Amino acid sequence: TRYPLVTGVQTCALPISGLQDALLRRGVSGVLSVLLTAGAFALAHALWRPGPWAWATALPALLLGGVYLRTRRLWPCIALHALFNALWWGVLRPLV
Repeated sequence: TRYPLVTGVQTCALPISGLQDALLRRGVSGVLSVLLTAGAFALAHALWRPGPWAWATALPALLLGGVYLRTRRLWPCIALHALFNALWWGVLRPLV
């Protein structure tokens, strides 16, 4: 795609944060909402690019979910996701 950040926000960040928001509005606990959202985040990555590393995204997703739970703002999560991607593609991926 021509604009991967825009596409990523539209296809992943908005629906995933929307899921967490919907769970919280329905009275689901914060911890459970983060766990379910992290699972959905990892599943989305596994469907996009199958493999064990896709499922490993559940770990940083727990942090992203916690940040969203605390701030209820999407931009800090987007910034952290960009940092995670930079670390993965710039540092960790060449080592694997």
